[in-house]
Amino acid sequence: MRNCNGLKNSQLRVPCVAKFPKQVNVEPDGLCSVSIFTNKTIYATYSDIVFTAITAEDDPLQFVWYFGDKLPVKTTSRSITTRYSTPGKYNVIVNASNQISSFTSNIYPIALQQAVEPNRLRINNQDLASVLLNSSVAVEVRINYGTNLSYLWNFGDGVVRLGSRREYHCYEREGEFTVEVVIFNNVSSAVLSGQLFVISEICQPPPVKSYGPSKIEVRRYQSFKLGVTFESEFVCNISRGIHYSWSFFKSDGSLVTLTEVDVNKQLIIVPGYLLDYGIYVAIARVQIIGSVVYNNYTVTVEILTTPPVSMISGGTQLFINDKQDSIISLNGSQSYDPDYPSTTDLSKHFVSE
Repeated sequence: MRNCNGLKNSQLRVPCVAKFPKQVNVEPDGLCSVSIFTNKTIYATYSDIVFTAITAEDDPLQFVWYFGDKLPVKTTSRSITTRYSTPGKYNVIVNASNQISSFTSNIYPIALQQAVEPNRLRINNQDLASVLLNSSVAVEVRINYGTNLSYLWNFGDGVVRLGSRREYHCYEREGEFTVEVVIFNNVSSAVLSGQLFVISEICQPPPVKSYGPSKIEVRRYQSFKLGVTFESEFVCNISRGIHYSWSFFKSDGSLVTLTEVDVNKQLIIVPGYLLDYGIYVAIARVQIIGSVVYNNYTVTVEILTTPPVSMISGGTQLFINDKQDSIISLNGSQSYDPDYPSTTDLSKHFVSE
């Protein structure tokens, strides 16, 4: 057996320095040791992890890997790729050998974490809540997946702190606040947020209910109705009334001005030809007059194209004498586009069968 410098052990004994920038030790018999290297020590489950055996011994060598979750794996390559499906901590060991001797690495610990997949944020066990001033508010994160999670809470009133999945907080001033929580571990992160109103007297957000489906599809030439109704009675003093305000947004988030629509009504009618083709998000804000409390009703509207209407003037059938030449006049000028009836920019093609 030759040492790391290519000399026989009987000729020279020197410390073994691995080809990778990492110091390795010499076994008592003069053989180089083996160690394990990865790019990091914490990975997400189902990630491809490349393990490399670091040794200054020359090939050919055989490596036997013990990953802690499967049977030993043999290979002649110094690098091997594997995956872990279950989060936790694993001790990895590699044994390197040739025809003369073998040597085994120290334990190489590695940790697997499950990436976070959040569900929603609940405030006092509600999606949208009103709370009384100086009362304790319970905020809770619900998640679908994730291990070894930490939580960074921002309560919207200047208080930011690390906490647990469920926290309590008191607000010292009235207003509308956004609660945000960053959920993270070493391999992933996610953000959830929610709104709440802090008030001096009880007033729950309006219990809005959709007036129809969550998405509607209409042709451009068609008019359509949108409205807000309620699931239950108001838990609030509404003696000063309720204010409605409708807004339409394009798919890029830009606001659409509806000049022909009274957007401050509970029920609105959008006339045909007003919106161009595309998908819009309509949001109705239902505000308690005299209070910061409100709720939103959201519906998606898709404006669809309508096929052009083809018309040939002069009837549906023409009879000609096949024994002599005849000139036939076909007039398609009455064809039109229902979505843009005033346009004259229509191309026409006559096809005979």
